[in-house]
Amino acid sequence: MVRQALPTPGVLLFAPQPIQVDEVEYGNCDDLPPQVVRTFVPLPAGVQVPLAAGALLLTGTLEVGQQSEIDGRNSLIRLRLDTPELTPHTRSRPVVSANSPSAKISSQP
Repeated sequence: MVRQALPTPGVLLFAPQPIQVDEVEYGNCDDLPPQVVRTFVPLPAGVQVPLAAGALLLTGTLEVGQQSEIDGRNSLIRLRLDTPELTPHTRSRPVVSANSPSAKISSQP
């Protein structure tokens, strides 16, 4: 999970490695890799997603394609979670599953 100084409520940025961005100091001009998945968490309006350290198991609907977001960032990959829970992943390798009419993504050890 990307650690943000000013996280967008109901959204987390999911990255392949630990990253921290400081929107206060640098604005949205950051060095996020293109593999970052913008993840929408179904929480009540205005609620921020708590930071969760370590690997997570996320399940939802995957969307691919460039899109401008309300916080000023552009996203290439988005995941809309089915539930608001962020499940810690206990295996040695992360697993990300996405339900989509055309794709099921899974990486197992």
